[in-house]
Amino acid sequence: MNQIQQKITYFKFIDRLIDSSLILSSIFLAIISENIYHQHTWNSYNVDSFNYYAFLFTIIISLALTAYIERYFIYRLANYRKILYNVFLITSFSMFLLIFSDFMLKSQMFYRTTIIFYSIYLFNLFFIK
Repeated sequence: MNQIQQKITYFKFIDRLIDSSLILSSIFLAIISENIYHQHTWNSYNVDSFNYYAFLFTIIISLALTAYIERYFIYRLANYRKILYNVFLITSFSMFLLIFSDFMLKSQMFYRTTIIFYSIYLFNLFFIK
């Protein structure tokens, strides 16, 4: 493997690491916002608002969508319209898959407001990235 391929591999790893941290940040911000919305203390955790199994599921879905949509994407060569479109696709598909899985499993993995807050924060954090 030559030096350029090593740098590309390294930058992709760093990019996925940053994406993971942004997804986790979006989840935690969504839980805090949902607690404030339902007039609970901001630092309390309600299992009904975001189930423990939903953490891993949300991270896997969002990272898989990000990796799939941005597989041939180069930030330096893209304009803001393309970046906005990719972020919108990732956010909307992630939200759709979370709602669909919650409906199909017939379980209460998260509140609807938590999903909406998560999507808003994910969109904003990914677009800023």
